[in-house]
Amino acid sequence: MSKTIRPMAPSQRAKTGVDSGQTNPSMSPHNRTDSPHGPSLAGMHRRTVAIELALGGRQQVLMGRGVYERDSELGGVLRIELPADAGCEFVLVENSWSGEVQPGESHGCDFLIRIL
Repeated sequence: MSKTIRPMAPSQRAKTGVDSGQTNPSMSPHNRTDSPHGPSLAGMHRRTVAIELALGGRQQVLMGRGVYERDSELGGVLRIELPADAGCEFVLVENSWSGEVQPGESHGCDFLIRIL
């Protein structure tokens, strides 16, 4: 089953505070108090994210930018927008994501997600 996630209109983002630019301590890449697994997905909005995964038996690192949105069916989602040449984007659903988010300094970004 395929699911399309539509971006929020700027007016909706303003209402939810997603693009408000307000300072939120949980958005700091060094604040790991959101959960034992790292920051919330909302805390990765407009931040750089490295995704480390194994493709064809080789470890690959993709760099992208997090965009947190609300989906009417899925709830909160984090889309990790990758460069066009990657040919894809990653979508993490807040209600079902249980992976670990680590600091991304080793890759020159804010956060690191390992999918191995």
